Amino acid sequence: MNGVMTMTKMLKGKIVFWLLILVICTAPASFGIQSSQAAVAWPASDPGNTGGWIVNETFSDEFNGSSLNTTKWFNEHTYWSGRNPSQFDPSNVWISNGTAKLHTKNENLIKNGSFETGNLSNWSAWGSGTKSASVSAQYRDLYGVVINGQGAVQQIITGLQPNTTYKLSAWLKKGSGSKVNVGVKNYGGIEKLKEVTSSSWTLGTVEFTTGSTNTSAEVYVYNVGGSGVVYGDEVSVVRKVNTASGKTMLSDNYITSAVIQSKTKAPYGYYEVRMKAADASHTSSFWLQGNYSEIDVVEAVGNATRNVHKDTIMPTNTHDFRNGWASDIADPFDYQTNVRLAGNYHTYGVEWNQTQIKWYFDGQLIRTKSNSFIYENQYIFLDTEIFEWDGLPGDSLNSIFEVDYIRAWHK
Repeated sequence: MNGVMTMTKMLKGKIVFWLLILVICTAPASFGIQSSQAAVAWPASDPGNTGGWIVNETFSDEFNGSSLNTTKWFNEHTYWSGRNPSQFDPSNVWISNGTAKLHTKNENLIKNGSFETGNLSNWSAWGSGTKSASVSAQYRDLYGVVINGQGAVQQIITGLQPNTTYKLSAWLKKGSGSKVNVGVKNYGGIEKLKEVTSSSWTLGTVEFTTGSTNTSAEVYVYNVGGSGVVYGDEVSVVRKVNTASGKTMLSDNYITSAVIQSKTKAPYGYYEVRMKAADASHTSSFWLQGNYSEIDVVEAVGNATRNVHKDTIMPTNTHDFRNGWASDIADPFDYQTNVRLAGNYHTYGVEWNQTQIKWYFDGQLIRTKSNSFIYENQYIFLDTEIFEWDGLPGDSLNSIFEVDYIRAWHK
């Protein structure tokens, strides 16, 4: 009898337990109890999920860990080094305080190497000829240096590491002069130079290794013939190998940028980020790309040095590469947000299916386009790039593009 009573009590206890579980799982939020479903976030444009979206965990990340989730993301681009004069560097991506940080930094040890101050500040000149920063001398952006007659412009750089290899680069061309040199001396080794005799812009590059106690060097651009006109621009000195990542600086690159790339390609769906653009003259971008097509959700430029009013623009685009990268067909559209995109966090979304593409800003539909060719799955990218038509960033470039989350849904 006692055994029967004990068994009855146990059964009643289990029934009460499962009833409590049922109440907890189905209780409305007004009772202070949240079900797992209530914690799911839906697109900013559809907070009630009237569209019937299903969370796609493969491409969703709240960036709440201590480091980038490498099961989902690469911290470098798998088939592109970045947009010159910048290159992606894995050490420029990290996670902190629930956000992904994408760092962009000017690594150039030369000051005013692009002469974008419009003068020769940080440079000294010698010789009887005239030297000036001029809009007729630029390789890109607005200014370059002109040396008319005998002489050179030079700069002493400091803060070098002993026994370390650096790369000196400059874009050069001759005008009425016969040839122009870029060179380096007083670094603990023999003087090194690169001579250019072309009337077209030509990249001159010199590598040098500092001596065992040397921490400075003298760099110059020199009119070798002593008469006529020669030109120079984009003079840079960078450490050949980036210490943090072990990556070699390529070509004439002197800026390190950042990228996060999905490890797998994404299908049709809704993709959204909450981000704050970097307050600098480079892009803070969210985009998708396949083998022959691309969707640019946003390529925000937080503080352009040339297009100064671009800081409130949400640039969107599609690219058609079916006839090759050189035959790209673009379809850009700029949305005026009327807010500084580097001033605060905003949400940027794209809804993409077989028939159309929709772009969203802070949950509001801002563009709709018929889909006539973007049918392939796409890699997802968050990155920073230098768009020279918006103006090169200055010497002090040291910016952060912040991403609070990336969320994805499908049907």
